[in-house]
Amino acid sequence: MNKRPPPPIDIEVHLDVAVTDTTSLFRFVDSLVTNGQRIGKGWVEQSLSRRQSRASTALGRGVALPHASVRNLRRPKLLYTRLQEPIAMDAPDGEPVLEAMTLLVRYPASSIDHVLLDRLRDPHMNTRILELFRQGRSAEVVAHLLTQP
Repeated sequence: MNKRPPPPIDIEVHLDVAVTDTTSLFRFVDSLVTNGQRIGKGWVEQSLSRRQSRASTALGRGVALPHASVRNLRRPKLLYTRLQEPIAMDAPDGEPVLEAMTLLVRYPASSIDHVLLDRLRDPHMNTRILELFRQGRSAEVVAHLLTQP
């Protein structure tokens, strides 16, 4: 059986970001992805907000995994954001969010995109990924995400 290789994924790290709530976090992410040509201003913020309105993307332990599919996105993007101050996101454990791993995938999302999201949601996987981000090892995050069964 010939398996397709996973698509490349862009990773960005942003530390000590000053946001006050979920809306300003999504606006910050939007400002990073908007390019004025393929992806218009506000598209990413709107997609993330729509997803968040269905159910909180906070995982607990101070971590959130906002995610959305975005039209005209060239390839998946994972943005790790450590906030200056925690924000409320209705986490299952009631803890405010201090770290966000925002996953953006192409619209419509593929089965590979769903696998990537499931890997990030997995408590054992996301603990390891967060530790790599905290150590400044983004290249290892990509390898870990794309090569794990």
